[in-house]
Amino acid sequence: MNLRSAALFAVLAGATVTNTGPTVVDGDQMASTFVTTVGRQVTLKGGARASNVFWQVGSSATIGAYSSVSGTVMADQAISLKTGAVLNGRALARIAAVTLDTNSVIQP
Repeated sequence: MNLRSAALFAVLAGATVTNTGPTVVDGDQMASTFVTTVGRQVTLKGGARASNVFWQVGSSATIGAYSSVSGTVMADQAISLKTGAVLNGRALARIAAVTLDTNSVIQP
């Protein structure tokens, strides 16, 4: 498992998750927040599967308008998908709500 840690993970220009095969599990762990700005993409390459990618967030996650993220987003507080955002995965919030606004959520 490849697990990285950061206080804030912001996708400002796009991001890529690359794995060597479909059974490799990859994850990112943020102590605080996960944010994508408008129209950003988190792309899977190298056989990576959304079902094997996990985003562990210490507080809240915001998927910006018209952005696309793959994987399971697990937040301690809330998860918000802004207008037109696409999630290829799952959104799991422990304490607060998962808020959707004209979104597509695709089961990985």
